[in-house]
Amino acid sequence: MTMKKVFLPFLLLTCLVFAASSQTITYKVKSDNADPKPASLSLEPFYMDYWTGDLSMGYSVRADVTLLNRFQIKADFRRSYLDIFLNDKLDGRKRTWTEIGGALLFVNRTKDANIRVVLSSSTSYSGSYKTTYTKSISVPGTVRKQIGLRAGLLNISSPFSASRNTSNASGETPLYYTMKGDTTRKSVNVAQMNLIGTIHAGLDFNKIYDLIIYADGYGRRRAAMYSNFYIDGIFAPVIGLKTVDSALSNNPNYDGLHSDTYKRFGWRAGWIIRYPRSVFLAYKMEFGGMPGIKTGKWSNGYFVMTMGINIPMSIKALEKKK
Repeated sequence: MTMKKVFLPFLLLTCLVFAASSQTITYKVKSDNADPKPASLSLEPFYMDYWTGDLSMGYSVRADVTLLNRFQIKADFRRSYLDIFLNDKLDGRKRTWTEIGGALLFVNRTKDANIRVVLSSSTSYSGSYKTTYTKSISVPGTVRKQIGLRAGLLNISSPFSASRNTSNASGETPLYYTMKGDTTRKSVNVAQMNLIGTIHAGLDFNKIYDLIIYADGYGRRRAAMYSNFYIDGIFAPVIGLKTVDSALSNNPNYDGLHSDTYKRFGWRAGWIIRYPRSVFLAYKMEFGGMPGIKTGKWSNGYFVMTMGINIPMSIKALEKKK
């Protein structure tokens, strides 16, 4: 009982001293700017996606322009350099994504908020255990929040593998071809699928801050983030199919590829992280269910992850108008 009476006040005193010491760090705010530069370019030498039963790796380029913090123009291009499960069957064809769109930001406001600034971080190891110690403080700063309506066009040219070409319980066949004058359905496993003029629309949610301080004993420290979360509905009015078998396509009696399992609606959600005003790493993660040919319950699910360098840029002509 005596030890307990001594230990509890000591523990309480230790916690109070630690809390007080963490708040007595003096600092000077060097910059507090929640206005991102009006343009940015992301160069991403690596991306990975999984869709239609294939795992692809490639490169991507993204760009966006923001006008007066109210209207955004966005473009995204991705091309695979390796289609792991189909690479030997494609005759040089690669998966490509081309997207262009925009957003109207109907909510655009700033507010004062406490921003977490990391002062130091260290990692220690004990056997197979890893422990990271992080020291940080909360600094009052400016945070910009934006909500917008987004829409655009997405064109995808992708190899497609139909691993199951037998008719399902409803008598539907995912992928087959016919010959002129012959209604017999003939099986084919690999094709080139084009989603032409795919339309998407949804919502954007942006959170932006860029705070730089000088903390005594730690020097210059920065907390910055441009976070863009979005969710879209997708509609594909046209889904085109093209054979990768040149002998088949050159046959004068060939009557084209067909499918009974077109899926024209889909959805996606994604998250992009970068710095708003300086060159830094950029990350993008996206997942959902894409339109296309459905061969199974989860066959249209997909996942995309990219990583690269983002370069924010100023537009002098635009800045002069402000």
